[in-house]
Amino acid sequence: MGPAVCPAGTWLATLRKEGGERFEVSAGPGSSHSIANDGTCTVLFDGLLHSRREWLHEFSLSTASDASLVLNAYLRWGDRLLERVKGLFALIVWDGGKDYLLCARDPHGMHPCFYADGAGDLLLSASAEALARHPQVPGTVDRLAIADHLCHRWPRLEATYFDGVRRLPGGYALRVREGTRTVGRYW
Repeated sequence: MGPAVCPAGTWLATLRKEGGERFEVSAGPGSSHSIANDGTCTVLFDGLLHSRREWLHEFSLSTASDASLVLNAYLRWGDRLLERVKGLFALIVWDGGKDYLLCARDPHGMHPCFYADGAGDLLLSASAEALARHPQVPGTVDRLAIADHLCHRWPRLEATYFDGVRRLPGGYALRVREGTRTVGRYW
């Protein structure tokens, strides 16, 4: 199946399982994310990087995109970059050399990130609606989540209004290593 059309202002990242793991990103017009790639690792960064000035100095760079700085941080510190990154963001690191995916949201949860499973692929986006419209995702309404919202309660941190679409909570990281997915607090 080909890539889904990505709505304006957002991005869609796919970790494809068929034929070996590979990472793909598509973006709608007006998306503010940045991407960096060194041939083995790919980074998608969407948000505001408050560690920018500190990291430019740390990596002896005069200029770089936010994604390039996050890539340098990952190459130097691995997962520990999450202990050092400051800002409002959703970030994804795909390390093709290790078949490892790291996706994280800022500790305050100010920048959105959602995920869904589709035909064996892992789909990630800043938009729950983009995932719900994806042809591999059911996209039906989650009545329990709507009832919880109307009652002013959110007992499930990952709940959205759509079946099969989950929110990555603020301060959490989603990791996929050797086909095993874990989601847990990093901050």
